[in-house]
Amino acid sequence: MDFLKGIAFALFFALLFVSTASALQLNSNADHVSIRGTEGKVYFWIVNTDGIARTASFSADLGGLNGFFEDDGVIIPERGAKGTWLKFSAPLCFRGTERVGVRADVCDANGNCEILEKTVLVAANPPEHCRVYDDNRVAVDSFVPARGYGDGSIASSSIAYASRFDPTDFEAEISGSDFCVKIKPGETVRRPFTIINRGAASTFVLRAVGGENEIISTVSPRSLSLYRGEAGEAWVDLHAARVEGGRRYVSLQVVRSGQVLAENPICVEVEDVFEGRVQLPSKVSGRQCEDISFNAVVENTGTSRDAFAVEIPKSAQLTPEFVLLNPGEKALFSISVPANTLKAGENDFLVTAKSSAKGLFGQAVLKIQADSCVASAPVQSVETRADNVLEITVSVTNAFAEPLENVTAVVEGIPSQWRVESTLVSLLAPGETATLTVKITQTNSEEALSPVLVVKSGDREIARKPLDAIRPSGLTGLFTSLSQNSLLLALLIIAALVVAVMFARGRQSQQAFPEVFKGKLEAIKRAARK
Repeated sequence: MDFLKGIAFALFFALLFVSTASALQLNSNADHVSIRGTEGKVYFWIVNTDGIARTASFSADLGGLNGFFEDDGVIIPERGAKGTWLKFSAPLCFRGTERVGVRADVCDANGNCEILEKTVLVAANPPEHCRVYDDNRVAVDSFVPARGYGDGSIASSSIAYASRFDPTDFEAEISGSDFCVKIKPGETVRRPFTIINRGAASTFVLRAVGGENEIISTVSPRSLSLYRGEAGEAWVDLHAARVEGGRRYVSLQVVRSGQVLAENPICVEVEDVFEGRVQLPSKVSGRQCEDISFNAVVENTGTSRDAFAVEIPKSAQLTPEFVLLNPGEKALFSISVPANTLKAGENDFLVTAKSSAKGLFGQAVLKIQADSCVASAPVQSVETRADNVLEITVSVTNAFAEPLENVTAVVEGIPSQWRVESTLVSLLAPGETATLTVKITQTNSEEALSPVLVVKSGDREIARKPLDAIRPSGLTGLFTSLSQNSLLLALLIIAALVVAVMFARGRQSQQAFPEVFKGKLEAIKRAARK
């Protein structure tokens, strides 16, 4: 019985350990690496089993080594693994071991983070040339035995190996990722590199060559001053011109006194860009009973050869069906709309442009104005003016073979502030005549020199008749008209002044007439008495 209880407790603690264990693991393909004057690398990856996607950032304590991660950060899928290479090298003639501690900070979308750590032992040995003096003498292992002195003291040395190397030659090494970087035309990417001085201290010039004007490369910094065994960081900015997709190569060089000491090729994968542009006329017009034709221009604005096609309504005709265009080339598509396929008035015509690589890249609705070939409806109008309101009585006869619905009238060519009201005839049978009343209210002192009466059936125009110029009425209209001709206004003002003066003199003469007549009458009476 006690034995069974012990098993139960063991299973309980085992389950508890499994439930509390992390679903994330940091692994490496090696726990111990030896290098001798070369570059070493270890692959680190994280396994995720908890069903939540996470991001991970890597860092490492390299001690006396030089190194870098190819990818500082990765995205770990919900259930899967993701990792990166840690590349490292030892300074020139370095001997010893380093425990490289790698740390991964793993976080979910809510900001909950977990730290994973892993240690790798790196044993570095110097290359053979580090055993040689600059005077070509060979350095050997040395052992200093204990030495006794007269006073009884003993001196000893703990040095087990001693060598010296002071190079006078110049040597450099470039360390960096050898992956081919992907880039789109017009974009710029930056690649990091480590420059290691394997020879005497000096200042080195950094430059990038190649690309043939298709890849524009810029190195920063342009030079590095390094002691023996010292390393420095450099970056190369790569900008892709608008060129066809494919691989290009640029070389990073370390130069001293015109001599190339080290060179590292940089692979650039330029991605294809598939783009296009279609040009259509702003508006197309024609007669309803005739074919209406126009052109569409398609241009390949991408960086690769592609096939292009234009799609139009089935009732229309297109030539050609498709074209093959190189980058920058254009092609003309002829579009014809057969007669009697459009309604009278304005029609929407959908044009779609596609390419074989990208698919749909352009779509537009073209407005096609199709004028009716049938004679317009006879229209007669009578105008009546009262103050600032112009009333037009319109007589419309349906001369078409089909009934006209929602017949109304509008006036074009008048100021937008004026108000226009029109009656509506819901149905006008063929041969019938109906009367419409249109009222135009002039709300300002503007005038309409060329107004046009337009009769419509719904959106369809069935008649058009020019009207006489509409000018403001009343005293305001008078002065508005006179102000448009300053000479006439001046003459009218002078005439008005002359009339006023003459009228004033006439009144004075009429007032003096009774006194003169009375004096003459008195003189006649006096003469009669004598």
